[in-house]
Amino acid sequence: MALEGENNSHMLVQNRNILISFLIFFVIFSIEGCVSYSSDVSNHREWWGGYEYKQEYVLLNNVFLLTDDTKKFFLVPDRSVLKNAGIKSTPKSIEEYRNSPNQIGKNFEDKWKDTKSNRVIGVVDAGTRIKCIRLEKLDGISIWWGFVSGLDIYAEILDGQFANYEVNVRDVSTFNCFDGNCDNDPILFKPDSRLLK
Repeated sequence: MALEGENNSHMLVQNRNILISFLIFFVIFSIEGCVSYSSDVSNHREWWGGYEYKQEYVLLNNVFLLTDDTKKFFLVPDRSVLKNAGIKSTPKSIEEYRNSPNQIGKNFEDKWKDTKSNRVIGVVDAGTRIKCIRLEKLDGISIWWGFVSGLDIYAEILDGQFANYEVNVRDVSTFNCFDGNCDNDPILFKPDSRLLK
């Protein structure tokens, strides 16, 4: 009888722990809207798309260096070069930013030092070299899109005032489609020929 009571007690503790784990997951999922994790897949050569591991590229235009609340850095063209910049918003032009780099405000499209979300660190000049150093695969579940998967390519800035910064290059990239088919899983990227060579 005592052994049966111990087993029931152990099962109750186990069930309680499972319930608490699900509750924590649900709370995080509800607050964030998604739960995701990333893994280094640099060794998957086929997922580099039009990029090459350890290959150097040169910026053809000035681009913004942005950071966000994840403390990661992103190379992002201004909206005069790329009308619909991919994952981050930027000031309308490099000129506009350079004329008033410390402008602060709530509307990020017009103010670029919003400390709550994206923040422009500065401008990385055309002619700057970058080198691809890492490929990350993101997997997760989202309230809005269900199961999601994607790739992020990271490069190191090799020269200029931001030398040694590690940056996400998705916004200076385009889709790497095969025979007109862009339904790759995960979606692959290649350098945008207007921005990188």
